[in-house]
Amino acid sequence: NLEVRAAAHFPDALLADERFGLILGELSPSAGEKVAAAEIQAIKNHLKKDGQALLLCLEKLEKDWVRPLAAKSGLSIYPVIKRDGYVVLRLN
Repeated sequence: NLEVRAAAHFPDALLADERFGLILGELSPSAGEKVAAAEIQAIKNHLKKDGQALLLCLEKLEKDWVRPLAAKSGLSIYPVIKRDGYVVLRLN
């Protein structure tokens, strides 16, 4: 099953008991580090045990925010592709 919530604000659009095999998202630098932390924690909370998240962000955000926040939450992080200052990261 595929459910798309294209207009939803992550993580507020997720119910506490929902779990997903795949989460797709992006981190905006204008939202700030606290929002990034909440989104990464939501990924951790809402992924199924064998699930993964794909996250688009600036390479600078990967280094400054995503890697430290993912490590703190216990998520593994792997770059999938880097291009023109952006990176798609796999978190699980």
